[in-house]
Amino acid sequence: MSACPVCGVGVKPDNLREHVTRVHPNAPVPEGPPGPARPARTAHRRLSRRREGLVYAVVAVVVLVALIVALFPWGPPGKAPAPAFSLTDTAGIPRSLQDYRGSWLLLDLMSTTCEWCQRLTQESLVPLYPAWSGRVQFLSVDINRQGDALPAGNARILAFKAQYGATWPLTIWDNTTVKGSWKFRARMRVVVAPG
Repeated sequence: MSACPVCGVGVKPDNLREHVTRVHPNAPVPEGPPGPARPARTAHRRLSRRREGLVYAVVAVVVLVALIVALFPWGPPGKAPAPAFSLTDTAGIPRSLQDYRGSWLLLDLMSTTCEWCQRLTQESLVPLYPAWSGRVQFLSVDINRQGDALPAGNARILAFKAQYGATWPLTIWDNTTVKGSWKFRARMRVVVAPG
C-alpha cells in the first residue's frame, strides 16, 4: 500500500492514479504506478571451507597444467614430419600417412584390450567423429600388444569396432611395414597437421 500524496489515504499502487483523478480532480495526477518492487536480495550461499579449498585446488591444477604445456611443448621443436607408415585396415584397404597429406588427421594409437582406451573411444571419439568428419580424418591404430598376426588381429579389431561403435578406419600395427621410429605411451592421440 502507498499513501495518496494529497489526502494520505492508503491506496494500492495500481489504483493511485485513478484515486487522484476521481477524488482530487484539481490535483496533479501522478505519472503512474511505481514500477514493480525489486525482489528481495538473497544472500549468496557460501561454499564450505572444504569445498572452497577444493575449488581453489582444481583452479590451481588447471593453471599449472596450462603453464607446463605452454612452457614445455610436447614433441620435437619445429615442424618435424611424422615418420611414414603403411598399414592395412580391417577392410583390406592400405592406409599410409601419405593418404592424409593436405588434411588434418587424428591418429589414435590405442590398444583394444585397454579399458581406458575403450572408454575414451566410446565416450569421446564416437561422439566427435560425426561432428568432425568433414574437417578431420580419423585413423585408429591398435598397437598390437598381443603380437597377433593380421587375420587374428583384424578379428579382434572388428569385435572392438562393433562393441564400442567406431565407424572410422582401424588398423593393426605391423612393425614390418612401418618405417621410422614411433615411440608409444599407454594411450596417445597424435594430430597430424596438413602438409
